[in-house]
Amino acid sequence: MDNQQERLFNLGWIVGLLDGEGAFCLDVKRRDGKNDYYAPAIWVGNTKYSIIDKAIRFFREVDIPFYVYSKKLPSGKKFTQIRIYGLKRVKRFFDKIDLGYFECRKDQAEILLEYINLRLSKTYNSPMTDKEHDLALKLKLLNK
Repeated sequence: MDNQQERLFNLGWIVGLLDGEGAFCLDVKRRDGKNDYYAPAIWVGNTKYSIIDKAIRFFREVDIPFYVYSKKLPSGKKFTQIRIYGLKRVKRFFDKIDLGYFECRKDQAEILLEYINLRLSKTYNSPMTDKEHDLALKLKLLNK
């Protein structure tokens, strides 16, 4: 396989992994202890580290920042999660990966991207709008 074919294969692989095992969400956070705001996140987790390792290599290759968390499950297995977290990091993901490739989680990804674009069009301290709260609720309902 040449480099272009390999990149396309890896892109398809990561989209399939996120479509089947991942999540697109808005984590509720607090600002100044008063007003809610939401932190965009994309995550995928698995107990098989070879899968996580391949995803880590992909995200590094395409220069998408991420965090890695691990914990031991009650069964004794180690669960590892990759999380792309925050407006700019998740936006960078969407800049590099076309939403048209997604099937199962396409609606969630579109809502998350709409929220990000809306927030990035404002100043950092802009209050949350009804539209932003509505998008967060829609995403929460789709993720149930």
